[in-house]
Amino acid sequence: MKMMMFGRNKRAVQWSWGLVLAWFSASLLSQAAYIGKYGTPYDGTMLIESLGQWSWLLFIIEGMIWLIVGNLIYQKFQIVRKSKASTS
Repeated sequence: MKMMMFGRNKRAVQWSWGLVLAWFSASLLSQAAYIGKYGTPYDGTMLIESLGQWSWLLFIIEGMIWLIVGNLIYQKFQIVRKSKASTS
């Protein structure tokens, strides 16, 4: 079974890492702003309840981000494994 392959497309890999880093940074900054304002981190359950039906869209988007992260890590291991096999 093949995963999404960015393979030799360096630009797609760069965009994917950019997307992941932007998502992570936005999450970190929003949590920091909330802590700065209220003194405690926001509760995930509260966030989901406040979004109502839109929470499913958030779950789908976050799931896609995690799939991209997994794919990028998988590809990196494949590259390392192939380079070690070729040097042996």
